[in-house]
Amino acid sequence: MKAITMDDLLHYYNNELEYLRKQGHVFAQQHPQVAAHLGLTEGRVEDPHISRLLEGVAFLTARVKAHIDNDYPQLTESLMDTLYPDFRAPIPSQTIIKATLTNTISHALTFSAGTEMLLKDKEHTCVFRMKDDVRILPIELKNLTWQSLPAIAPELAAEYKAVFSMEVIPNEMADISMLSDHALRLYVSSQGQLGFKLHEALLRESAGVAIECRETGKLIYLPPSALNHYGFARDTAFSAHDVRTSSAHQQLTDFFTFYQQFMFVELQGLIDEKKNINVWNDFKNGFKIYIYCQFDHEMLASHIDDNCLSLGCVPAINLFEEGFQSISADRLGHEIKLEPKGMYSPSTDIQKILKIKISNQFGQEQPVLPYYSVHERDHDTYIDGVRETLYWTSRKEAKKNAYDPTDTFEPGMNTYLSIVDDACSVVGSQKGFHINGKALCTNRNTPNQLEFSSEYPQVDMIRTSHCRVFKVLEKPTPWRLPQKSHASRWQFVNALTLQSFANSTKENSSGLQVLKDILRLYSPGDHLQNKLSESYIKGLVKLELKPATTFIRQQGKMALCRGTEINLTCDEYYWSQNRVYLFGTLLNHFFSSLAGMNTFTQLNIYNQQESEAIIQWKPITGQQDLL
Repeated sequence: MKAITMDDLLHYYNNELEYLRKQGHVFAQQHPQVAAHLGLTEGRVEDPHISRLLEGVAFLTARVKAHIDNDYPQLTESLMDTLYPDFRAPIPSQTIIKATLTNTISHALTFSAGTEMLLKDKEHTCVFRMKDDVRILPIELKNLTWQSLPAIAPELAAEYKAVFSMEVIPNEMADISMLSDHALRLYVSSQGQLGFKLHEALLRESAGVAIECRETGKLIYLPPSALNHYGFARDTAFSAHDVRTSSAHQQLTDFFTFYQQFMFVELQGLIDEKKNINVWNDFKNGFKIYIYCQFDHEMLASHIDDNCLSLGCVPAINLFEEGFQSISADRLGHEIKLEPKGMYSPSTDIQKILKIKISNQFGQEQPVLPYYSVHERDHDTYIDGVRETLYWTSRKEAKKNAYDPTDTFEPGMNTYLSIVDDACSVVGSQKGFHINGKALCTNRNTPNQLEFSSEYPQVDMIRTSHCRVFKVLEKPTPWRLPQKSHASRWQFVNALTLQSFANSTKENSSGLQVLKDILRLYSPGDHLQNKLSESYIKGLVKLELKPATTFIRQQGKMALCRGTEINLTCDEYYWSQNRVYLFGTLLNHFFSSLAGMNTFTQLNIYNQQESEAIIQWKPITGQQDLL
């Protein structure tokens, strides 16, 4: 909401004064006896006292009208806080953390999602937490090589053009025969085009996998399906998103904000009781993994090294739980600003309120539930023995000059709390009570100010760990403010009015514009300044939907399933060839999440120069491949 200037008010004043004079003339014609006393004739006011009175009324009504128009963004933002809360919330900084065990540890360690850690340099400290569970295995990856044919590798029945190999070597004191991991999760840590190409080669071009014992040469073969993409089925409970935002739309924002969190590959099938396979037990002194690829790539052959894949990696986000300073209930008015407490409070913002509770002078506590949520409406709170139904609402507001890049003031968002009753009427002050609670907080833009070098930022676990090294692999992303108020109105209207893609055919391309609008809607910040998202959006040139059928197997029985074939054409001028697969995988999961019950989607991507699809995905419904 901007301040109303006198120039703004002049426009409203002239309109209101003109309205009073013209309508006064109409009133004089319809009621001449009353109008004669007012002196209104053909828009002219003969009595100077009446003229001054009308000018004063015009000034007052102009102020009212200006404030109503100026408050419209607040109404919009209030609705967005309720319906689409992610549009009004900042996006915290994110990174990738790698953990390594000491040689004295012989067993694997597990860190649960939500585990907190400190990232710091000489001047700054901030708190991150893991977005995933992660297993730290007592093994190392070494001797990563890409071999063109003829390659030194076990024979494979299927046709292939290159072999990607690596050695899995146990730590000095480790006994990997006790491991029970069915999969090996790998992070593609190569930068730029090399990382995208390796990621695609592993997931799309695999012809099969062979695992060879380092000592005996015994072989275990796995199908191409043993290599799977990891990241799109990630639990979002430890992200910054609100549960009211669908997982499909969350992934769009996550991709445009920090695509590296989707650069994970899992090699599955290391333990299979049905096939009597246990790689860890059978190859307890180490083994070699061969991945046979259908295509050869000169870039991979010349640039692959031991830093291209990493074990023990997990996405981390700058979020942590923190209480806010106790609020005396006798200070309650229309709303009150929440202030985080703790050692990081000067650079801390509240991302999301987790819980609110009210306590009396005897220490008795009762929860206060959010007003806009799904819960029983008979929730009661007792104040001085009187039964009352209380809830809380909140709103966010950018701090002064938060959007001014030339201002030295550190940007941030203020969070304001209101206590309301069952009718959403604000509850006034209450003596003898205090309001407390917990919130999910960020360190604003502090992570982006951390020194990023071979030495910093350093990582310390808040709880004791046996890990030798925690290393930050990716520079923490900038903390992103939500769009300005005028842009939020565009977001809100689009969110309410965007239709489906169902009308997109050869003759009607409206679905393409809908897709572009959705991508812009969930792209963080100002999409005109977000070069990554805008390049993908501009690269979409055609979207065509066709009805399709496919066979599915359920409980050993075959059946036909109806669905939609989605043909998407891209312009390679905007889309790097190596990035098509990752972005296409994102869209594949996005479209499948929108499919109706008992239906599927199948995505094919074309470029403008070729008639055949450059990438085809399997039919999928939700997160499950049908074939």
